[in-house]
Amino acid sequence: MADPQVAIALLPAGPAAALALLRGLTDSFSGAVRILVVRGEGADFFCGEAVGDDPEPTDVAGTRAEFDQSILRNVRRNDLISIAVLHGRATGVGLALALACDQRIVTDDAQLAFVADTGHRRLDVEALGCLRQLVGRAPALDLALTGRTFGGGEALELGLANRCVSPGDLDAMVDTWVAELLAMPHAAATEVKAVLSASAQSRWADELAAGLELAATEP
Repeated sequence: MADPQVAIALLPAGPAAALALLRGLTDSFSGAVRILVVRGEGADFFCGEAVGDDPEPTDVAGTRAEFDQSILRNVRRNDLISIAVLHGRATGVGLALALACDQRIVTDDAQLAFVADTGHRRLDVEALGCLRQLVGRAPALDLALTGRTFGGGEALELGLANRCVSPGDLDAMVDTWVAELLAMPHAAATEVKAVLSASAQSRWADELAAGLELAATEP
């Protein structure tokens, strides 16, 4: 996919390294980039029960909350559509990151699992809000409280994924989907995302603030 309008983020295996890559990724984008495709560098999208599985990057400034917020800001820019390509395992921090993206495509043999406390509370609370918004309260409770593993087909049925394909068809489907997204003029696409994002943010703002306040009081 050699298109200057499309940037591909290949996430390394370690959770801390992957998040550090995303934190500064969009700083290097040219104004031409409209689509960000986030996928795993190896057999898995991104797995890890918690960021504690890997050392914190030494060059990260500020608090972990600021670190989380910078990642969310990068994948949610109104002038950029972010697509998470879920293959292999996507658990914990990985699934939280995928939920922060605008769109998700998953392989039918992928293994997904939600971890309610990854150690990155801003990502955790945002992910819970996204999860409920996408699948509804009861299914979100099931996934968050049990942490059970579920596949790509169920992710599509629940509404967590937008597309589900076989591993052999994944690359072709990503290319097709990106082409469809690029068909809309950039200014129009930016406006559409801004309006939809503002609506969602207004709906969840109070609950997010309450959740973060509660999380901050816990040890």
